[in-house]
Amino acid sequence: KEAEEVQAKYHTTVRCAVTEYSGVSKKGHAPYNPRKKNQDALIMADDPATNTLILCVLDGHGEHGDGVSAVFRDALAAEMIKHPS
Repeated sequence: KEAEEVQAKYHTTVRCAVTEYSGVSKKGHAPYNPRKKNQDALIMADDPATNTLILCVLDGHGEHGDGVSAVFRDALAAEMIKHPS
């Protein structure tokens, strides 16, 4: 109940056409590698202070694709939000 109240208050104070969002990712088909990992990463971040919503799919490729997409997932949204206008 408390979470619903917080969400309702958020939606009345923030002017945004998007009220709900979700994300899903699936590993690519690789018949030559049955143990292939999903190398994708998702960013779903909002910042009420700046009225910013960031939705992003980072599509990892190659030997270190999972590491690269994870680094960007962990840092990109915060960098974008704190960037001066």
